[in-house]
Amino acid sequence: AASGVARDNTYLHDADGKLVKNGLLIEGSAPNYVRNSQALDGSPSVNRWTTRSTTISTSNVLAPDNTNFGYILTPTSDSNWHQLISSAFSVDINVVYTASIYAKAAGSSIVRLTLENAGIFPDIANHAVFDLSSGIVISGRGATISPMTNGWYRLTATYTAKASGSATMACGVGATLSVGVVSDGILLWGGQTENSSSASSYVPTTTGQATRAADVFTANSVTRAADVTTSSSATRANESVNSTIESGGWFYHNEGTFTVTAKHINGSYL
Repeated sequence: AASGVARDNTYLHDADGKLVKNGLLIEGSAPNYVRNSQALDGSPSVNRWTTRSTTISTSNVLAPDNTNFGYILTPTSDSNWHQLISSAFSVDINVVYTASIYAKAAGSSIVRLTLENAGIFPDIANHAVFDLSSGIVISGRGATISPMTNGWYRLTATYTAKASGSATMACGVGATLSVGVVSDGILLWGGQTENSSSASSYVPTTTGQATRAADVFTANSVTRAADVTTSSSATRANESVNSTIESGGWFYHNEGTFTVTAKHINGSYL
């Protein structure tokens, strides 16, 4: 949503895997360390994505935002890891990082996602591997797959940095090093890596990194359950006043934390 516009049409998966309305989305600040998150073809001259035994080009398939187009990644016929690799970014020791990207089958349904630098992420041998045909995680501790619109999925993989240094994000076709089949492609869009144990909503970037500011919700319609009268300000300071905020359909009571800060307006208590 644009700045200042509430994101009140979000959905999540319940315990049965069904999509249910999540109400108003209120998130903390989150970065995206991956540059050129939507220019996966390496077209920018700086901080560009690179290919390893693959080719990549713009497709005619709409991305999950229904505005831009996804990119199709196709393996070459040699024996290698067939993948797309971001430009490098800095990571810090003992910090948890989550990589995420949107993917859709386009010949191949097996996708691999990881953070690369064996000295920093020694557990990258446990690549997160996904099956886009059935929408499942094949392997990867803490990996997740979430269905989006029109056959797209958002894939995530989480790792802890064992040292400080420089790392990259990589996404590839197939689960292992193999001989490529040129008809086995995947569609990709919206790469992201952040210092979190889970993926936040997508933060687009260009040639530099970007950070989304924390969401702040303001309700202007607040009513007190009853008037309160007291004889001293000292007594008022310790009173509990029951108030209600008209939540309508935006508040989903089973998820998240709701915090209210009250303050004086013209000498009165809310």
